[in-house]
Amino acid sequence: MRTNFPEMASLVNSRFIPSLCLAIGLAFCAAFTARAQMVQWTTNYYSVTGTDFREIRRSIETARPWKDPFDGDTRWTVTWKFNFTENAAGCSGSSFSTTTKITTTMPRWTPPADVLPEMKELWTRYYTNLVAHETGHARLALAAAAEIRQRLGETAAQANCDQLKRVINERAEKVVADYRAREKEYDRRTDHGRNSAGRP
Repeated sequence: MRTNFPEMASLVNSRFIPSLCLAIGLAFCAAFTARAQMVQWTTNYYSVTGTDFREIRRSIETARPWKDPFDGDTRWTVTWKFNFTENAAGCSGSSFSTTTKITTTMPRWTPPADVLPEMKELWTRYYTNLVAHETGHARLALAAAAEIRQRLGETAAQANCDQLKRVINERAEKVVADYRAREKEYDRRTDHGRNSAGRP
């Protein structure tokens, strides 16, 4: 979601280790042991200019590629795939995977040669907080993917494959909806990052 702040050293793809099948459901989820995850995290930038507070702020408001009053933006999607086998006992999963795509857009300021050191320090604090907030959105995406993998791993065999597909999709979609709600609460609680950063 969009925010008004970040840090941007280097966004490192966080990894979540899938949990093991619960012992109680082992008979049903043993076939669902082949788990895979893919994370695609892209960072885009828009150029910002200026030598003082007002110039930089004006440049951000003009250059950001959206109309909303936020300086940074993180969007994500999680998709899932699964294979299954069917026999006389019913339909069970054999493998599954998730793909998480994250796109973060940030301002990039190239300080002029004559800019005051204090301005560079202000930008660094602002940018550090903005990146931290946007990374929080990305972590929610990665957590959603991890929970989907867990829920799929705990899915019991079903009477037929159509029913299994329906159960899997419903569980995964519910996880995504839950994490979208968490994102809204995250932005509400942090006021889109303003609670933890200073505006340049």
